[in-house]
Amino acid sequence: MNKLKLKRILTHFGNKSQIEKLVEELLELALAIQHSKSPRYKLLNHGDYIQNEIADVFIMLNQALIIYNIENIDVTIEYKLNRTIDQFKIK
Repeated sequence: MNKLKLKRILTHFGNKSQIEKLVEELLELALAIQHSKSPRYKLLNHGDYIQNEIADVFIMLNQALIIYNIENIDVTIEYKLNRTIDQFKIK
């Protein structure tokens, strides 16, 4: 992810606005996933719809890492992956 572009956007809109936008994007992703399960929305291309929402969430999450000065998220992710594998005895 291009950190310089993320910082430029973050500087333009501000921390508070981008955290609010993160919540909005998370809700939009949740809604896209819900729609993909509903026969009412069967004509939509759910893969593209969900992919776009995931991209938006990724962008906003990466800005949140900058806002909250989190530099070692990979360590936390690895810990949580290992914990889940151990907890559920996944082979």
